[in-house]
Amino acid sequence: MKDRKQLLIFTLLIFCQTLAIPAQSQPQFKPDPKLLLPLGKFWEENGRPPVQSPFLVKFSTGGKSLWFVAAHHSNSVETDTFRLIKKAFTEFKPQALIVEGVERERGTSAESYKSLVKDADLDKTKFWLNGERGYAVAFAVKQKIACVGGEPPEKYLNEELRKKYSMKDVFGFYVVRYIPQLKRQNPDKKIDFDKWYEKNAQRDWPITDAPVSLSEFKAWYGEKNKEKFDFDKIDNEISAPISGGKALFTQQVSYEVGIVRDIAILENIADMLNQYDRVLIVYGSGHFEQQAKALENMLGKGDIVEDWKK
Repeated sequence: MKDRKQLLIFTLLIFCQTLAIPAQSQPQFKPDPKLLLPLGKFWEENGRPPVQSPFLVKFSTGGKSLWFVAAHHSNSVETDTFRLIKKAFTEFKPQALIVEGVERERGTSAESYKSLVKDADLDKTKFWLNGERGYAVAFAVKQKIACVGGEPPEKYLNEELRKKYSMKDVFGFYVVRYIPQLKRQNPDKKIDFDKWYEKNAQRDWPITDAPVSLSEFKAWYGEKNKEKFDFDKIDNEISAPISGGKALFTQQVSYEVGIVRDIAILENIADMLNQYDRVLIVYGSGHFEQQAKALENMLGKGDIVEDWKK
């Protein structure tokens, strides 16, 4: 009887140790922010021309997989970005989703991100007001998987920017950066920017000590970017993350914003991979370019899939 008890105890000990081994052997991912690259540098270092977005990058190591949908921002299901997202959910069957433009603080439940979906329907809606992120979240809600925003807290981001810029500079940058999205959301409508600014700008970005009038904003733009503000000419390039002597002021601010954002995104990728085996991230292609080296350091070389339509 005594021998049987000892054998049972010994068996239980071995069983418990066996259970513990997988948890101990699982990779614990930790990104190195020093490996972030300037825009375009990744392609240069790899001796190849830039891949046109959208494209897919597959990483896999130690039983963990990350699919990175490097998106071209869009609002229509008739675009390749939306087709690629659908393909990723169908074939990859992710356990967790990371989306752009939403703070991580919202939590990990897909239900918490439903406001991005609104009344849209995966089978019927052709135009998605919140673009590809809303479309991806709709899949996450339907498949009942974890969902997180990849962004740092806005308060933290603004505090970091305040170290180099005034809040008026940050406010002006946010307005300029939003204009291309405003145009995408209203493809068939002529936008009266002056009316839109007076109604929305200060409400959407209440970060300055005093309101910035429309004339002050336009004067700020002309002073900082050394050219007259022209709503029709504002595109993604005006707020692209570029640094150096030839960069516009708004591009330099974007570069600083990008560093803070990309560090947070990398940390969120690592955190999700430490919890889940299959993680899907949907972000603008520029973020992949800047994070590529850091991702390869964590996960090994990724497979850049250009011909994903096949």
